[in-house]
Amino acid sequence: MIEDIYLAFDLMEKGQLQEAIHWLDNLSVSENSSEYYDYLSAYGYVYTEVKEFSEAYRSYEAYLTKAISEGSFRHQHMAYHQLCMVARLQRDYSKARAYLAQEAEIIQDHFAEDAQVWAIHLYEVGYISFLMGETSDAEKQMSTSLDFALQTDDLIAQACAYRGLGEILSSRFHFEKAKALFQQAGDSIGCQEIDDLMANL
Repeated sequence: MIEDIYLAFDLMEKGQLQEAIHWLDNLSVSENSSEYYDYLSAYGYVYTEVKEFSEAYRSYEAYLTKAISEGSFRHQHMAYHQLCMVARLQRDYSKARAYLAQEAEIIQDHFAEDAQVWAIHLYEVGYISFLMGETSDAEKQMSTSLDFALQTDDLIAQACAYRGLGEILSSRFHFEKAKALFQQAGDSIGCQEIDDLMANL
């Protein structure tokens, strides 16, 4: 079943968003299974991509409800992070920050020593500060995200933090570091995003 769910992500990467929704609509996944998290995450992602934000919220709220009912703090913090990203894309930054505050509380209580979790969380914190014009705070938060990311072997987290600093500082150096890491990770979409950003410098 997990392979069937990940096929939806493959369709999304190819830009076949409606096909991905149709594929997910026709899958039967038990709500009591661990795969149901992946199923809801796939739905949330594709609905975010097609800008059907109410459906994206519904998917991630269902994800959060399952996580709370099962006492899974890891899935709870992931749900708040995804809900934050939907709010950010809607430019509802106050709501996004509220979700991040809830995520931060869970991370502090249950994942305080997890550098990867902090790297991903602080990327979002820094990026929202950047979008709100709080450049000094954004640089500090994104730099801390990078510090945590470099303590891990997560190339995507490292690339994203470098990309974030590239945007905040309008820095070709940071963009080039990000692109090299995306290339190493085999992320062609990430590489294209960097090319687009550098073209606007």
